[in-house]
Amino acid sequence: MKVLLIHPHSKALGFGDMIRAEPLGLESIAGNLRRHLVKILDLRIEGRRGLEKALSSFRPEVVGISCLWTCDHVKVQELALFIKKKLPKSFLLIGGIHASLCYEQFKEPIDAVIVGEGEETLRELLEAIESGKDGPLPGVFRPSDPKKIPLKEIHREPRRFTFSLKGQIQRSRLSPWISTAFRPC
Repeated sequence: MKVLLIHPHSKALGFGDMIRAEPLGLESIAGNLRRHLVKILDLRIEGRRGLEKALSSFRPEVVGISCLWTCDHVKVQELALFIKKKLPKSFLLIGGIHASLCYEQFKEPIDAVIVGEGEETLRELLEAIESGKDGPLPGVFRPSDPKKIPLKEIHREPRRFTFSLKGQIQRSRLSPWISTAFRPC
């Protein structure tokens, strides 16, 4: 499947306009989708014109948008509406810190919200979509069917996800603990 992962321009507090770190979370997810053709689009650099070009030339079947900060929720929802108008048959999903903590805030046209770690969950979701068995999955919230979602098991030992970019750079990150006790939304 063709997958486009988008890092939106953020209005979060801090050095967002001064420092533009690469979207490591999306790179980690892309590295774990080896069977798929994955592109990462950083809207902080490419902007709206880059998005329109990527949607028309790449024609992704799945579009994932990162929502890390609460202040970006409305902008991400608007971005989702824009994408769904351009590609109405695409499967649209959201992930990130805010998405994991406040998944019920996301509404249609979003098809799914990844709750918690996305590396394994997104791979499992794509396999389910490809096989036609797109039913309930642990760690996946469906705005069209807002029942309580089954959460993925919390791993007691940190898990290391390793991947390479263009065969030259090796990165890894440890999976943090996901607490269902603290949910500010």
